[in-house]
Amino acid sequence: MGTALLPLKYSLVKFMNGKTGITPEELLEGAKKIYGNERQLSLVNVEKHLAALRASGLIEMVNVELNGNGDLHCFYKLTAYGQSRLKKYVPEN
Repeated sequence: MGTALLPLKYSLVKFMNGKTGITPEELLEGAKKIYGNERQLSLVNVEKHLAALRASGLIEMVNVELNGNGDLHCFYKLTAYGQSRLKKYVPEN
C-alpha cells in the first residue's frame, strides 16, 4: 500500500514553511508534484484554501504585484502562529 498523503490544505502549509513569499501558482505547481493530476488540484481550490488559512491566522499576505498582463500576484507566508501549528500537528515526513 502507498504512503498516505496529507490533505491538500496541510500540504500547502507544509510547502510554505521556510518561504518568505510564495504565490498560489507556485503552490499549485508544488502540489502537482505530490498529488499528480488529482481533481482537487486547481488554482481556484488552492486560493480557497489560502483564504481559509489566512482567515484562521496561519498565513499572511506579504506582497502584491502586477505581472506583465496586468494580473495581480499575491505572495503569502506562514505566520508565527502558523509555524507553531505546523510543528505541532503536521508530520515532518
